[in-house]
Amino acid sequence: MAYKDFEGLSTNLNTSPAHQTFQADSAQIELPDASFIRDAMIQRDGMDLVLDGPHGTITIDGYFAAEQAPSLVGPGGEMLTPNLVNSFATSPSHYAQNLSMSDESPVGFIQELSGEGTITHTDGSVSPLNMGQPVYEGDIIETASNGAVNITFSDESSFAVSEDSRVAIDEYVYDNSGAGEGSQNFSVLKGMFVFTSGLVGRDDPDDVHIQTPSGSIGIRGTIIAGDIDNGEVTVVEGAIVVSDFAGNEVTLDNQFETAKFLPQSGVDNIGLLKADEVSQKFVKIAKVAPIMFSSIEDSAKETPHTPLQPHNAQDPADAAQSTQHETDHTAASGTVDQDADNKVDGSLNEEPLAPQDAKDGETGEKGDTSGETGTPGPDAANQPDADMQQHKMPLHSDTHTAEEMAAIKYAMKMQSLKEAQMQTVSAAGGEDTLMHEGLQTPTAQNTLGTTEPKLLDTTQTQDNILDNNLPPPPVIELPDHYFTSNQTINDNGEWWSATTGNDTNVVLNGDNNTVNLRAGNDQITINGNNNEVTLESGADFAGITGDGNLVYGGQDDDTIIIHLTAENNQIWGQGGNNTFDLYGDNNTLYLGWGAHDEITVYADAHGNTILGREGINTYDLKTAQNTIIGGDNEDIFKMDAATINEISNNDFANFIKGGDSANDFDSLWISEDATLNFTLIDGDYFRNIEHIDLTHADVTIQNLTWDDIINMTDTDNKLYITGNDTNDHLTIVGDTADTQTAITENSINYDVYTNDVNGTTVTLYVENTIDATVPV
Repeated sequence: MAYKDFEGLSTNLNTSPAHQTFQADSAQIELPDASFIRDAMIQRDGMDLVLDGPHGTITIDGYFAAEQAPSLVGPGGEMLTPNLVNSFATSPSHYAQNLSMSDESPVGFIQELSGEGTITHTDGSVSPLNMGQPVYEGDIIETASNGAVNITFSDESSFAVSEDSRVAIDEYVYDNSGAGEGSQNFSVLKGMFVFTSGLVGRDDPDDVHIQTPSGSIGIRGTIIAGDIDNGEVTVVEGAIVVSDFAGNEVTLDNQFETAKFLPQSGVDNIGLLKADEVSQKFVKIAKVAPIMFSSIEDSAKETPHTPLQPHNAQDPADAAQSTQHETDHTAASGTVDQDADNKVDGSLNEEPLAPQDAKDGETGEKGDTSGETGTPGPDAANQPDADMQQHKMPLHSDTHTAEEMAAIKYAMKMQSLKEAQMQTVSAAGGEDTLMHEGLQTPTAQNTLGTTEPKLLDTTQTQDNILDNNLPPPPVIELPDHYFTSNQTINDNGEWWSATTGNDTNVVLNGDNNTVNLRAGNDQITINGNNNEVTLESGADFAGITGDGNLVYGGQDDDTIIIHLTAENNQIWGQGGNNTFDLYGDNNTLYLGWGAHDEITVYADAHGNTILGREGINTYDLKTAQNTIIGGDNEDIFKMDAATINEISNNDFANFIKGGDSANDFDSLWISEDATLNFTLIDGDYFRNIEHIDLTHADVTIQNLTWDDIINMTDTDNKLYITGNDTNDHLTIVGDTADTQTAITENSINYDVYTNDVNGTTVTLYVENTIDATVPV
């Protein structure tokens, strides 16, 4: 248990009518309200304990001086034990300067995040949760009413909590030599959680414990889900031992078997839930616990529901007295001694099962399994779908077994990607590993630089393209190197992570590295190839000269330059108003959700693809030899005279396309004097354009037909043309317009022409200052 040393601290707390005081002179103290357990701020004031809750404040005098600190019991029997108090006790904020944060290395990091939350360190400091943020032993994580978070640890275990949750990382010990030795202790006061075990605790439930206000859970190689508020815990895979404070104990070793803490009467095994019941029950945590939900989905498809007779856990004395009436292999109510060692399988005193001793239905042996509780081995019919094989990545550790390879659903690196698409990746067999959104193992090669650029289906929507072009899923791992200031990286295949919010200047010369930059205004030059770089908060700058790199933008205003030598890179923009300068060839740029991104594509940049998302984005195009697809909102596509001349004299496979929504008003903006002759321009080059803006130069539009308008506009078939004066010219050729009217819209006077083209109504709005020739 991570002890927080606040010895010698004292303060005078203001009392209020809702302030109550108790003495720490009894074994238990009854609390008036359960919120003092779930929601109260737990503070140490010298030797006193202070619970500052939503319905008042309670002080327990001499709590930390007592030889045996009392347990604090709520009206329903839930309990704030001394261990839980030590897990969540902090100091008042004005004492933070008297404490020092641990200088140990982090034990994990924030792998997935939705909404808001905070992390409190042992020095009393509190900060908002951020993606990739290191997590230390002794940290307390709390989520807001809109928050959910998943923490990944160095043994590849993970702990996810839903909104309105509180979890403490009490103890984390791991020997990373590959033996899986270590221990993990967590405490959860409220909310829902999903724990996925890693190398620690695979066989011995003494290695991993979760403390709750109703009792404890010992974990043996599993995925479990718990609802602290209802006192329920469910096995998704593996086995667990559920114990209350009176010593009543139940082992759960069937998939979706569920127990409920009854604080005043024991632990009740309520039987097997259906897969859809488990999925619905824990839906609030789905966005950050994809592994569990993928396992549930697979089970719903493959495993019929078999009812299990519920039974209650007995008092230890009663259980011992009743064993003579049970079968020889039954050691306690609700548990079975299948291996005939006179110990309950999975109980706290059960020896770990050696692989060679594994029975049918128990994990521990590669290959086929046939028992109820076993997870199918590689010979079972759960191999990946053919179209998902490309996502398979090599094992990072040879300690993974086939039984641990579950079908998983991973979320993309940053929040916008998670919202865009969730993909299912099936992993089975000895050459796969647990994979989901996060950080790439150094042994995994980024293949972006070795593949030919894709030709996009011109009929695809933005969402289709996102779905079909997501980057490959990385493998979980903790960093090899941490740095706090400027860093030059010449190594290959390593993971580097900044540990502070300092401004850093990084030069990345090596290949196949993973680099995470923390808060701060960072600069990184990427000269190497096949690296993965994540920019977090702060106004960051990235310059890319290498090939095949994968770069994730941050939450603030970033500047990213793709230099002339840079090819086959992928850049995923995120938040902020970002600036992108594109000089190289065959790169792919996915914009984020910022209000306004500015993208300049220079004359030598060819074969690139840019996909817009949200925001009013400006694309300054100094060449026509790229594919640009706008997003949701009113985008501006600027073209100079050289670009107009380029598309007039060449037949490119590239195109420019505005957003898919009929409410978008995407503009083609001619920035220099030019002639736009539609006889010379491929009819498929402009797509979903609602507006041609001639107000910035003297422009002549020649030979525009009604069919051209249909081809270049969205499903409304409406085109607006605005200009300053009679130096702008427009000539419509072909069929005569059916009607002509004059209107004023948004303070602009238009002549409006309509025409029926094979049953399609086409509408042309021409600002009346333009010298226009339209046959009527």
